[in-house]
Amino acid sequence: MAAAAGCTLEDNVAQVRAAGNLEDRPLIVLTSPKQFDYDDPAQTKEASVFFEIWVHQLQPQLAHLSTRGRQVVVPDASFGIPYEEPEAVVRAVREVVTEVRAARH
Repeated sequence: MAAAAGCTLEDNVAQVRAAGNLEDRPLIVLTSPKQFDYDDPAQTKEASVFFEIWVHQLQPQLAHLSTRGRQVVVPDASFGIPYEEPEAVVRAVREVVTEVRAARH
């Protein structure tokens, strides 16, 4: 599953660990609550394991890279949040921009 997306779980873990500290920069991590479902039970099981680690460990770790970071669940989205719920992305970007601008004044 992760390999089909162009990366492995190990790649994702390494990227999260390498990200460092974002201090107090605003950060919003958008998350889908929907797991992957494949015709192949073995593939679905692998996807389920990846999902649990990605959503409940790695994405919260990303959000905690900043003291102002947070994870936001996008209820109706699956793997393609920008395509399925573009307004969620727009809202998140606007929130971050607003926070950055407010901090400068």
